[in-house]
Amino acid sequence: MQISRRQMLAMAGAGFLCPSASSAQELPSFIPTTVIDAAFDMTRRKGMMDMLVKRNVRTVFRYYAYKDQPERNLPHKVLRKPEAQALWEAGINIGAVFQYNNDKLESITAERGKADAEHALEYAESVIGQPGGSAIYFGVDGSWNGAAQIAGVMAYFTAVHSAFQQGGNRYRIGAYGSGLVLARLLDAGLVDLSWLALSRGWPGTREFYNSERWNLFQFSHHLWFGENQVDGNVINPMAADIGDFGRKAAAEPQDFATSFLLKDQFYFSNVRKAEIFEKPSDKSDVVKTLTLAHNPIVLQSANGWHAVSLDGTDRIAGYVKSDVLAPSDQMPTYK
Repeated sequence: MQISRRQMLAMAGAGFLCPSASSAQELPSFIPTTVIDAAFDMTRRKGMMDMLVKRNVRTVFRYYAYKDQPERNLPHKVLRKPEAQALWEAGINIGAVFQYNNDKLESITAERGKADAEHALEYAESVIGQPGGSAIYFGVDGSWNGAAQIAGVMAYFTAVHSAFQQGGNRYRIGAYGSGLVLARLLDAGLVDLSWLALSRGWPGTREFYNSERWNLFQFSHHLWFGENQVDGNVINPMAADIGDFGRKAAAEPQDFATSFLLKDQFYFSNVRKAEIFEKPSDKSDVVKTLTLAHNPIVLQSANGWHAVSLDGTDRIAGYVKSDVLAPSDQMPTYK
């Protein structure tokens, strides 16, 4: 597989390439997804733990919540200690995010912020044994932008911030949401880390992505590990501390080269719908329609075509005309 010039430069700068290297030395031709998030227990899905290790997953983000939510098809939503131990034993870090009906506006209040923070703090320290210095994110899963809605978000995180202070600031605060929400929270000093949601239709998301203030960007809802679908995330190479943790300590920031290479390989679509062809020819069959919810990983590029992966592996799903995709350095507008 061909490696792009940007990827070659990144690897050279990180010491992956050197003049004295043997001509037979293999270069990393595919950088796997390093951070995933999922609402199921990794140990309850057949073969999942082995696949995490095989595909070099660095971090799995899992949920803190008051309880599992089978009514929302989330029977094993909450991270529990046996799963945490299994991930640590496999050499995989954990990221913690609190979310319990946080896609409903009535959940985003000062009262719920206080209760959510107190529950998350107690659960992190007493149940999971989350090391200090790491982070707990709180989800804001909505496209809210009115003055009253933003005021509710600010009140929620003001209460979260106060609860963390009262707890001795053992953990840092992260937020997951739209670009508008994350920018407001960072400007107010209410959060330390920001996780930008996938939806390009949410307010302020393009501007916030292009500002590079984010730590994590959720680039896909469509990655597959066997029969298990998860979300994929990239780490900002310039802000690579994401607050994840191992058994004994907060994790070190991801190295620049790895985070750059993965970010470099996913592309944005310039159009609402783009055709994926079976072969690099518009006379071949269309195998799928690419929507804005898919940010494909580009595996190869030649002669005006990109060979793309949609599932997070190095399997070519098809070919897309290069003029409908844009590199990940800037999120484009779309037609």
